[in-house]
Amino acid sequence: DAIIVVDADGCIVFMNATATDTLGYAKEECLGKSIEMLMPKALWERHRTARARYTSYPSPRTMGDGRDLVARHRDGYEIPLEMSLSPLMVNTATFFVVAIRDVTVRRRAEQALRESEARFKAAIENLPFLFWSYDIEGRCIMQNASCRDAWGDQVGKLLDDVVMDDDMRA
Repeated sequence: DAIIVVDADGCIVFMNATATDTLGYAKEECLGKSIEMLMPKALWERHRTARARYTSYPSPRTMGDGRDLVARHRDGYEIPLEMSLSPLMVNTATFFVVAIRDVTVRRRAEQALRESEARFKAAIENLPFLFWSYDIEGRCIMQNASCRDAWGDQVGKLLDDVVMDDDMRA
């Protein structure tokens, strides 16, 4: 993971090599600068407010709470992230360790999976013959339009509860 450490004022004091590689900056460009430089400008003010609130009551936490988080690469494009934040006490000073994971590849894979599932469901739905699928417990988990037209909606029903001709069960 990319690791960035900031001081109580939000200034970057450390970046590991993964952070510089992920974000496209040299360490020297970031050290001593505000953490907000690594975010889209539209988020700066809101982040400053959230950062001030967090520094008053610091605790380890995962960031985002269901929202998509992004960083701004040096080249200007946005990088989708997962992030966690932990306070670190050194003598009397408080620092904050930010662990960042670029989830670009995973997001692309998730989108490709959603698209593939949609194509599969569309193909099954449009078959010109009855199609249904049951799980290991014998509960209908999928059926196409031809099947619904013939037997009604069977999704969620057990195979034993579905009314069919005897030769259809074989």
